[in-house]
This record gives sequence, C-alpha cells and structure tokens, in this order.
Amino acid sequence: MPASTRRAAITLGTAGLIALGGVGLAVSNDSGAPAPSAAAAQPTTLYACVNLRTGRLEVGSAGGNIIRAYTPACPTPAVDVIVHWTVSSATPPPPTTATTQPPSTTTPPTVPGGTACPTADPASTYAGRTLSVNETLQAAYDAGFRTVPQLQAVVGIGRAESSLVSQTRNWHIEYGCRPATDAIGVQGPASAWNGNHTRQLHSDRGIFQISSWWWPMYTDAVTDDPAGAARAMWAISDHGANFSLWDTWKNGAAQPLQPSVATVEAFLAGQ
Repeated sequence: MPASTRRAAITLGTAGLIALGGVGLAVSNDSGAPAPSAAAAQPTTLYACVNLRTGRLEVGSAGGNIIRAYTPACPTPAVDVIVHWTVSSATPPPPTTATTQPPSTTTPPTVPGGTACPTADPASTYAGRTLSVNETLQAAYDAGFRTVPQLQAVVGIGRAESSLVSQTRNWHIEYGCRPATDAIGVQGPASAWNGNHTRQLHSDRGIFQISSWWWPMYTDAVTDDPAGAARAMWAISDHGANFSLWDTWKNGAAQPLQPSVATVEAFLAGQ
C-alpha cells in the first residue's frame, strides 16, 4: 500500500542537527527525548513529520506552525508525526548522529459521537473478483502506463498487495476510524467497525491497496474499481515515475511477481 500509505523512520543525517529560525534542535538516539542545549530560553515544543508523497522532512511548532519545510508543507492528512521534543536555546547543541523512530500507537483514537474504534486488528478481507494479468495490464494501460517496465511494476505491485483481488481490505487500527460520512464500499467483519457500527476502520483498499487515511480523496468506489484504482495509481506514482510509496515495491516483494517482458510485449502488440 502507498505508504502511503505507512509510517516510516527517518534519519536526520550524520550531524543529527537542524538549525531552524535560530533554534537549535538535536534528536536523541532513543524515542526522541529532549536534548538540552547550552543556554536557557523559553521552551518550544516542535515536531518533525514526513510527507510520504516525497519522503522529505519538515519541522514545525506546536499548533502546526511550520518553522522550516524541506518540502512543501505536509498536506493534511498526509502527515506522519515522527517525534515531539522540546528545545530551550538559541545556540545549537553539539552535533550528534540520530535516527528517529515512529511512535507506537497502542490505543486508537476515540471517535467523537460514537464508541471507541476497535483495538484488535481484523484479518484482511477479500471481496470482489480476481483479475487476470491481462485485465490488470489493460486497466493500467488505459490509465496511462505505457512502457514495459511501468506495466510490469503495476502488475507486480497488484499481485503483491492484493493478489489482484479487486476489493481487498487491509485494516489499520493505528489510524482509527473513518468519518461517518465516508461511503463504505466493503462492509468487512464486525470487528472492523466501532461498537455502534457508525464508523469503519481505515484500510488499504482495492487491487493496489490505496490507503483511506493517506489518500481520502479517492473514494471506495474509485479504489475498488480496477480502472479507477489504476488511474489513482497513475497519479500517486507521478505518472509511473515513482512506485516507492508502495511498501511491496520498496521492500522488493513485488518485483519477483512481475509478468515477463514477453507477456507485456505481447499485450502491447494488441493495443
């Protein structure tokens, strides 16, 4: 799924130091404990987040004011808060090598106006139908993917993410429940809903597992339709230039599942 669909650790470089607006920041090697600096000043709570569409870092203050963006401001809701910490100096502390880790979410958020979201992760749900390789190639081709490597990648990702099952759901308790106004395409098990069955857990959806949390602009009707899902993938992948938002591509699980060059060339010959 597009990391989308997904939380990621970041490395702040060998210095582990960011100097922003005269405020020195250092991130420790543990879970983001404060790194005291040499001089005392008014403490400021800051956060780091990653725009999962670009993989780049930005830093802001409590309340969401961006101090320095290393990419255009992380678009809501495509923001992954990696760590909060406090600094109290205008003088940067000594450099340190550091890697931040994403926070662990043990209790999903309580849904306003309803009961709490589920705390147990339901098994994945498979609904709809299983597409053939040629059907997947056709949906991808019609969406804009035209080269052999692009078409191979799309099919490999679809196989790794959903086994080419059109209405697959992979549930995510860490993201809580979807808004009650969302049009739900796959009901899933009762364990995917809050207690009064008004809100469903966020999930990765469809053949290409497009996250309802990171990509809410794509409705279930879009992600569960192979043609619509392929068009969404075309946009998310920067027109076939970057498949790294899919974990199965990034971790190498999709590549062995790609169709052969001969299979794709035979398909293209018929277009």
